[in-house]
Amino acid sequence: MILSYTHLTLIERECLQEFYEKGYSIRKIAKILERSPSTISRELKRNFSKKRKHYHSWGAHVKYLVRRKDCHRKNNLLIYTDIYNYVFNKLHSFW
Repeated sequence: MILSYTHLTLIERECLQEFYEKGYSIRKIAKILERSPSTISRELKRNFSKKRKHYHSWGAHVKYLVRRKDCHRKNNLLIYTDIYNYVFNKLHSFW
């Protein structure tokens, strides 16, 4: 098993899809991918299409990228540029 956590790659998601479609158990998939069974279970739960009753690796990876992009905290200084510029100029002129 991998000791430090890393996100699933697209290749791992494609393998997961293939093995899942072949009917492999979650534990067997985890062993093949050298991942925790809970990681595989969470991935399937998070990205399984209930309408189509299918796990799609590309769709899951795109969702991952969108979630990752949206999870970062927004920088308030960029939102309030007028205040930022005012404070910056005052500090720069040894206010």
